[in-house]
Amino acid sequence: MQNADAEYGALIFNDEDQWKVEVYGTAEELHIESVTLDDAKHIVPTAIIGYTARTQEEVVLHDALGNGMFERNKYTKNKEQKSVLCLPIIHQNKLIRLLYMENNMSKGVFTEERLYVLKLLSSQCAISITNAKLYLSVQYLKNNLEEQVEECTRTLEKLMRATSEALSEMTV
Repeated sequence: MQNADAEYGALIFNDEDQWKVEVYGTAEELHIESVTLDDAKHIVPTAIIGYTARTQEEVVLHDALGNGMFERNKYTKNKEQKSVLCLPIIHQNKLIRLLYMENNMSKGVFTEERLYVLKLLSSQCAISITNAKLYLSVQYLKNNLEEQVEECTRTLEKLMRATSEALSEMTV
């Protein structure tokens, strides 16, 4: 948010085909909680978020109240928004995140230069998040595999004991 000169921002994740606001707030007060987009009308402008999610196109409004497309939006009116940015974060041709930012003090804040930097940071972020998810998946599989091996070992030990007891009874 500091690099983009934004006052407020949010990071929206696609979780099993449902969009959720995972992080939102200002640089001073950041909230980390999972809120479905349907319940986030007071947190982000869901119309802008929904438009970006559907079209996978960035939305840059240099004067949100003067823009015909979203000027009637309740969130935009209530916050008296000036500059708005909603950036799709695409990794391997798949939309995985949305970055939302706003500045209610100045118009035209999200310039081409800032947008370029945000796109660069966002693509690196997407790669890092994807790698972290892969790492967690590998750890989960490893832990489950170890548990399965232990369970199989216990079962084999029981079977071997039962077999040896049966053989000893037969020899007696």
